[in-house]
Amino acid sequence: MKKRTYRSTAIQDVTLSELSRLLGAALEAIVAIDIAKQKMVFALATMAGETLKLVRFEHPRQTRLFLELLEGLGAAGVKLQIVMESTGSYGDALRYQLTSRSLPVFQVDPKRCHDASMVFDGVPSQHDAKACTVMAQLHARGISRRYEPRVAEEKRARALIDRHRLLMRPLTQLAGTLEALVATYWPELMPYLGQRARWHLELLAELPGPLAVARDQDGARALLRRVTRGAMRPERIEEIVGASVGSLGVPMGDDDVRLVHATVRPMLRLREEIALLEKEADSFVSTQASSGVKNIAQTIGTMTALALLGDVGDPKRYASGATLQKALGLNLRERSSGEHQGRLRITKRGPARTRQYLYLAALRHIQYDSVVRAWFAKRCGEGSKVRAIVAVMRKLVLALPHLARGEPFDSRKLFDVRRLDLSASTAASTAALPAAAG
Repeated sequence: MKKRTYRSTAIQDVTLSELSRLLGAALEAIVAIDIAKQKMVFALATMAGETLKLVRFEHPRQTRLFLELLEGLGAAGVKLQIVMESTGSYGDALRYQLTSRSLPVFQVDPKRCHDASMVFDGVPSQHDAKACTVMAQLHARGISRRYEPRVAEEKRARALIDRHRLLMRPLTQLAGTLEALVATYWPELMPYLGQRARWHLELLAELPGPLAVARDQDGARALLRRVTRGAMRPERIEEIVGASVGSLGVPMGDDDVRLVHATVRPMLRLREEIALLEKEADSFVSTQASSGVKNIAQTIGTMTALALLGDVGDPKRYASGATLQKALGLNLRERSSGEHQGRLRITKRGPARTRQYLYLAALRHIQYDSVVRAWFAKRCGEGSKVRAIVAVMRKLVLALPHLARGEPFDSRKLFDVRRLDLSASTAASTAALPAAAG
């Protein structure tokens, strides 16, 4: 390795004639870009992966200079192949500018770059200039994939799931705060609370605490009947109102009342926005018969189907369920050597949020599908509960490409019922998720 291998030049000191001279008679070249928030580096390399020049520039202030150099090389007859890592959002704007100029963009898995850094020069160091040279070498060896812009349906699905996550984050935080407040000021109310319930928010927004409810019991009863639309049983209403009399909670002052209001009122607003968003998501999914998302949503839920479409694309594009497992980071890895036999673990190389939604979908199938529940119970007897849930996730993913092609969901095709203790009626269960659980 020669000295100063990774020395870079500022882009304002680089000319088109210099780059053309370095390429010589070559008609093709690789441009490998290390993406950063502002300080970017690119390597001009031959198609064999040999780096000819390292150039640094500041994004977005000097990005136009970079694009002009690429346009100049293209005008000179050089066909360029752009390579970058497939992480984060800092490279989205630059990638858009490149694809809008009809330049082919390829992506390299950042884990491959990380692992190849030691193999490349025998030094485990990692920095921007070295990352460019490693990407050029990997691309020259065919270890990259062509970037394909998202279609309109995938963009819409990603936007919907991003909005859903954005609204759920503060709602979850406020729910934890409210639980602590209720435990402090009205502990008798705790057994009646539920994740999907809304009545307690309406009650505390108008009567923030046991003393306020005890003073206006008739008003509290009328409020509970109104906000639950008569669905709450009269006995339950009497229990809740009665729990306000003689509460063991800490007496509330004016500041405590304001704190409850500041917690409950934003939660009500967020839940209304989430309800409208979920209706919008259901409407969008109902129109996606061509991509198979509609059929998938009936099995794993609307938001899970949207996360799948937005993060990894249309499941019909995958040749098999195992390929989709790999894209989601649910394929297995093993570390064993000699007498040491390591446990199998999932790689977690795919989108984490989609795995989180699939985890919840697996829990719902365990609850509602008798075949899945029997298989899960048997698997729990052989190991940990979490591993059994992940195993159910992996099984469900195997079915998704088939569901996207219009096939009905049948849990008997995923789980060997011959090894399960099931009655004839139970073994025939092929139920998808209930509409309320979606």
